[in-house]
Amino acid sequence: MSLYSEYLRRYIHENNIKVASLIEYLHIDRSTMYKIINGKRNPSNKELVDNIAYFFKLSPQERQKYFYSYYCTLIGERRYRQYKEIESFLLHYKIPQYLKWEGISHDKDNKMKDIIVIKGKESLNYYMQYLLEQELLLEHPQIYYIGQNQYDFLLDFLMNVGYTHECFSLYQILCLDNQNEMMMKNMQEIEKSILLSNHIPHYFPRFYYDNTCSHFGNMNLFNHMLVCSCGGITFTDDFQYGLFYTQKEVIDFLMNIYYQYEMETQPLIDIVTSLDDQYEVVGQLIMKEKIEEGYFLSKEPCLVALIDKDMLMKYVQPILKENQNLYIQLQEYIETVQTFINKDKIYYYMTLSGIQNFIETGRVQEFPEYCLKTVDLKDRFALMQRLKEQIKSGNVKILTEKYEKMSENLHIFVTPVFGYILLSDYQSSLKYINFKEQSIIEQLFDYMKLLQIENLYEDIIVNQEQSCRFIDDMIRYYNKKELS
Repeated sequence: MSLYSEYLRRYIHENNIKVASLIEYLHIDRSTMYKIINGKRNPSNKELVDNIAYFFKLSPQERQKYFYSYYCTLIGERRYRQYKEIESFLLHYKIPQYLKWEGISHDKDNKMKDIIVIKGKESLNYYMQYLLEQELLLEHPQIYYIGQNQYDFLLDFLMNVGYTHECFSLYQILCLDNQNEMMMKNMQEIEKSILLSNHIPHYFPRFYYDNTCSHFGNMNLFNHMLVCSCGGITFTDDFQYGLFYTQKEVIDFLMNIYYQYEMETQPLIDIVTSLDDQYEVVGQLIMKEKIEEGYFLSKEPCLVALIDKDMLMKYVQPILKENQNLYIQLQEYIETVQTFINKDKIYYYMTLSGIQNFIETGRVQEFPEYCLKTVDLKDRFALMQRLKEQIKSGNVKILTEKYEKMSENLHIFVTPVFGYILLSDYQSSLKYINFKEQSIIEQLFDYMKLLQIENLYEDIIVNQEQSCRFIDDMIRYYNKKELS
């Protein structure tokens, strides 16, 4: 019996629902309805699921449980929960508001004791801020941190000082869970690492695997450690107790511990800020892996597949033409990607507002502004006609209204073996976050595949006819606006 059929049986029993009345309302065969109730088959389409919910007159809370049981039955509970976790990241990722760091809040000449006992979160915050502020007085501040991304005070402080310290470096070792049922926690850790990478100039996260519930939930006394040249703090997972050290021999000892642990870890992500470096990475991976299936997702339309050589020549910035190596590499990258994305199983997800924004501005978001000039209106219309052909072929899919919440700064590309996120930071500079941990790549890839499932995507994908009609309407509107 499935989770969905269990919910149906329980709700029908507890609310004295007459199955005969339900069958009559749905206009379906009696044997089909009982097979659904007994878990021997699933509903044939989402319209049927919606009609059952309407007949039951479910409250908002009941509807949530009802559809949860349906989707868990459709794709599996763990898979659906991972799906919702990634969806939450996509819909809620934002660049945090820039809060300018005001400088030292403690007396810089204040001498701390060699060892101080920390009791309570406020006390931990005080000594953490003191230690970090002392380190930030140095020309090249470096922080070494062993711990999870759950200490909000520390993360907020590090992200804010990252805005004002271009030489600031953070080295981190975190633990990813090796239990299948806890994989969502890994995604939460990755999400915060992505935020850190977007705000700290030099961020180097590494990871190891363990059972995090056992690792952090047992009687380990101090399982978090932060150390720098000015001192160190070891503290508990609940941020209530810790020890603050300033003795040089203790600092050296803690640094040695970090280096020893580092040898047993792997890079979590690879952050690339150089355009030519990233083009080389992606181009080599595409050619090397011979990938047949992949997904692009962003609020803005993915136009790299539609730009031909003549258009590239027309809009490439003069400064880029002077850099022959980068210009040639850009050409080769576009040719490689176009060869790759013209395959049958390469899909693009984008939004209606993203398409409208391109028609309105002519800005190609996949490239920095120093690469391509603004596309003129005539060529924008030409690109949109090419986009329509991609929609008709089924390779381009337009996401529904709820995906309009996505940040314009977020672009994702993923295949079975590699993936990256392209971000625009608070200074509008592009950063490529290449994933190195395979389970995260698999979760992102699985999420993209699930958008293809008919019963799942009916509330997610705009149909082809509506998508093409929207583009035609936008072209007519902006063409008329230009003529007037």
